Amino acid sequence: MSPRPKAPRCVVQRCNRRVARRGLCNTHLRTMADAAFSRFIRARDRRCMACGSTQSLQCAHIIPRGYRQVRWDSRNAMTLCAKHHVYYEHRPLEWQAWINERASRGDGKPWHERRLEALEIKADWRDLAQDWIGEGYA
Repeated sequence: MSPRPKAPRCVVQRCNRRVARRGLCNTHLRTMADAAFSRFIRARDRRCMACGSTQSLQCAHIIPRGYRQVRWDSRNAMTLCAKHHVYYEHRPLEWQAWINERASRGDGKPWHERRLEALEIKADWRDLAQDWIGEGYA
């Protein structure tokens, strides 16, 4: 009887996890997708949405990125400078009020309705991650 073939392993050096897609384990796939998504959002907005600064730009998620179904949804992200990202990160009520104010300029939907709509999106996070890596932002 021949030995059972070993499952493919992640191509990242010193990583011994099983391959999910594109030769990467889930951890490295998610990391690459996060970086590609962040570059896309910063290239899209080009400035801090709070103050207009073009220095130290970061990708900020409206609904926390822990919710994987909206982690890489471009409607759930905007560019903030490091100062405003930290400021709002530590002041969630002010963040919610600021988002509500911005939302009312558009279609007028309040924060909680946008949140519920976004969380209804059902998608496999691996497909979303692969899309972002495949878009050339990786």
